[in-house]
Amino acid sequence: MHRSSAHRRAIIATKTCAVRPDLFQAWLDANPQVASYPSRQRYAQELLDTRAARGAAYDEEHRQEIEAAAEYPAAPVYTPRDYPLILGLSATGNPPATWKEWWENSKASEAERRRQGLLTTRVRVHAGKFKAWLQANQPLSSEQTRQKYAQQRLNMKRARRAARRAEERLPWARRLQLLTAASQAPSPWPHKAIEVLAHALLAVAIATVLLAVKWLRND
Repeated sequence: MHRSSAHRRAIIATKTCAVRPDLFQAWLDANPQVASYPSRQRYAQELLDTRAARGAAYDEEHRQEIEAAAEYPAAPVYTPRDYPLILGLSATGNPPATWKEWWENSKASEAERRRQGLLTTRVRVHAGKFKAWLQANQPLSSEQTRQKYAQQRLNMKRARRAARRAEERLPWARRLQLLTAASQAPSPWPHKAIEVLAHALLAVAIATVLLAVKWLRND
């Protein structure tokens, strides 16, 4: 492996896992290592492997709780600032006139569902983002559409969380390989420059031919 490649990999490893200088120095003191890019990479690898092991152990310990939480449907909630805007978007239904009244009703409904064993996950609905979603999907604003929007946001959040967990379980070598490949992705600008140059040369060639034809006709 060339030094430039090792240098790049060490930088990626360091950026992937923040290395505290004091803890790194303690690790160097405890191990027969000299401060260098390879040693920093090995230290970062140990940190990531430890975190991945802890995450896997936590997931296994709380697996049933996590699986149960993933089934909880979304319950849209609003801030006092967003609520008047949400009211302005409401086309159907009869929502409470004030945020305080809505909040008291929401807490009472949530408590009743808990007594029945029906748990939910609160999801904040931003008025601006919800309005954009309505414009893109063209439904009327109602309690049902707000719940649907909140559920979509919750599903996206859960998907990102699952992706992060899956990435944390990847072997370090594979994670470093993916990060290196991403950092070495070719830029589209050289290809665009070549394309522009080719069009320019073609235009010059066409102009030259037209001038030659005009010159021959004049003769």
